[in-house]
Amino acid sequence: MKDYYRVLGISPASDLSEVKAAFRSLARRSHPDVDKSAGAKERFVAILEAYEVLGDENSRAAYDRQRNLAQRRNDILESKEEAYREWFMRYQAQARENARKASDTTFNDFLNSPVYKTAMVLSRVYNYVFMFIGVFMIAGPMILWHFQDIPEEMKRPFWTLLFPAALGVGFTFGIWYFLFKHKQHE
Repeated sequence: MKDYYRVLGISPASDLSEVKAAFRSLARRSHPDVDKSAGAKERFVAILEAYEVLGDENSRAAYDRQRNLAQRRNDILESKEEAYREWFMRYQAQARENARKASDTTFNDFLNSPVYKTAMVLSRVYNYVFMFIGVFMIAGPMILWHFQDIPEEMKRPFWTLLFPAALGVGFTFGIWYFLFKHKQHE
């Protein structure tokens, strides 16, 4: 938002007579017929625009409301940006400290750390859970097909169970590989 008070060189507390006096003085000096420097026309337009807004009490009141609202928004944004900067500086310092600590840690210290051990336990638990899901994908459809309480003519043919069983075999093999086989390759 343009600061019309700054354009006219007056304070927001100036009364209407001071606005008019500032405008007349600047208009005489900045009119393109008098001021032949580059940008004189743009300066004169800015001065005239400022006077149009500040020279009328109603438009000045509306401008002041908008200006105050914009200033409050800027103050809020600046305080949020400052809070973010402070947080980021603390975060950056903590990250630097963690990096220094990590650089002093050996790989064996890492392997014996509680974080690594917990991650390995969780990984193994998840692998066994998914191994069970894979076995259920293989056996579940076959068990359901065998124990269905529907007439024989409405039962699905057995070959329709091959696709979910094949998915289960692939799934179970993948989990088995990650649980047992890949250890042999290390």
